[in-house]
Amino acid sequence: IAHEIGVSHRPTIRSYEVSESDRLLLLASDGIWDMLENSEAVDIAARASADCTCDPLHACEQLCETARRAWEFKEARIDDISAVMAFLPPPVPAS
Repeated sequence: IAHEIGVSHRPTIRSYEVSESDRLLLLASDGIWDMLENSEAVDIAARASADCTCDPLHACEQLCETARRAWEFKEARIDDISAVMAFLPPPVPAS
């Protein structure tokens, strides 16, 4: 039955080269991305990091809670919601 509703054991894999302007790495399940745009997720992470001195756990909790509320508002069910985040250090200036 899981296959009939779109569950697959094959992950979506993308490569991305981290640049000096990147400040966070966010890995999340489709339960996040089905409800939030990329920009919304980054905004939530940025606000949470400002509130709690760059605590990725706090940022993930805020992100997952926002996605859960969106699911409750828009659907009769809630998809899996999980996220892992790391804040990246700013580049070190050349001496």
